[in-house]
Amino acid sequence: MHDARRSFMVDSSGLPHFGPKNRRVLRLLKFLAPTLCVLLAFALAVAASRLVGDAGHSQRAPAGMPLPAAPAQDPAISEIALPSAQLAPDDVVRLQLGGLANRENPSLGILQCYYFASPANLAITGTLDAFAELVRTPPYDVMTTARAWLVGEPQIHGRSARVLVTLIDPAGRLRSFVFLLERQTEPPYTDCWMTDSVLQMGKKYAPPLPPIAPGV
Repeated sequence: MHDARRSFMVDSSGLPHFGPKNRRVLRLLKFLAPTLCVLLAFALAVAASRLVGDAGHSQRAPAGMPLPAAPAQDPAISEIALPSAQLAPDDVVRLQLGGLANRENPSLGILQCYYFASPANLAITGTLDAFAELVRTPPYDVMTTARAWLVGEPQIHGRSARVLVTLIDPAGRLRSFVFLLERQTEPPYTDCWMTDSVLQMGKKYAPPLPPIAPGV
């Protein structure tokens, strides 16, 4: 005798068939299946993006290797300039200052500045996170809040260049920095001007620099 309380029965062929209660459950699962699939795919995508982000930020950019890419989902990535042999030293400095002054998208602006840090610079600075922390601390933080800035004519000798930058800080005071750049000799940046270091002038961070003497 069949038990009426069973949720499914066995027909004459020996195969089970579901009772009314289980059929309602199946219909509900069938209805929810597309939503569940979308939620699962979203969860997997989020997990994968976190893994990729953690891997990218945990590694140091090795000298002579391409710099890390910005998040592909950010539409502003197309506005980022990349190192090029066609850019003069003062062009590089303007791009870096423009990036640091980007208040609408500070993270992307810092990334723009980071792209023009030389491999020798990154060997000391390290990851993008470490670089971002550095530019947000004195004396460099003024570059992210300056009311105005002026880029001087580059002093070039051989593969080295100096560019003087004068800033007006939020309090209206003048601040000066010198960008020290090198024209790279190794791919993928061969003949590209990139910043080795930035020194504040007139403070304990850096004494005034003499002009580059011929033959030095």
